[in-house]
Amino acid sequence: MTGRKTSPFSLYASEDVAFIHIPKNAGTFINGIVYPQFAPEASTRINAHHSAQYLNLLDSHTFKKTKKFAILRNPITRLRSAFDYLKFKTPFETDKVFAETALADFDSFETFCANVSDSTFKELIKWPHFQPQISFICDMHGTLIVDALTVSERMDEGLHSIGETLGKDWSGIDIKPSSIQSDPIVGDIVDRYYSADLNLWALANNAPRASCWVE
Repeated sequence: MTGRKTSPFSLYASEDVAFIHIPKNAGTFINGIVYPQFAPEASTRINAHHSAQYLNLLDSHTFKKTKKFAILRNPITRLRSAFDYLKFKTPFETDKVFAETALADFDSFETFCANVSDSTFKELIKWPHFQPQISFICDMHGTLIVDALTVSERMDEGLHSIGETLGKDWSGIDIKPSSIQSDPIVGDIVDRYYSADLNLWALANNAPRASCWVE
């Protein structure tokens, strides 16, 4: 009623862990697992797409003492998911306005990849769904400021492993990951704009039990 938003730290305090919700990385599903006291829609509304850097600025003391993890997604499938969501599926008016202007010239993901210009993509990449994943989990110097990482393609293993370390039972997750289709045009976009995302995703994906801890 006052117009004030609920602090994400109030959500994190319920389980003593912060899930950094990167757009298009199964965030609503994971919020429901990590914060079982809340309905997934409610926890997702509180735990919006806040970057770790923003959370550190919001409350550096609590941020530093709270364990934090994030889920990465292969940037090829994330890029397709972001385009399809904004172009065809989003229920949010701000997203629709963005798509009606920024994506107006592209009727499909394939058309988008084949024709998007460098100048256009540099503008698109400022929108959260197209923003590199590393920007949500690193500080302004590019240093990781989360404690653990896993990948959406193997999050059944990764969440179970991270949960064990944190004293949580995040086991028994049934996922059906989308296939990663190699395409030279999409690969070129990923190489140009998401190479750091791809390298970090590969590191976490190839780690034992699909999880790694940041030292």
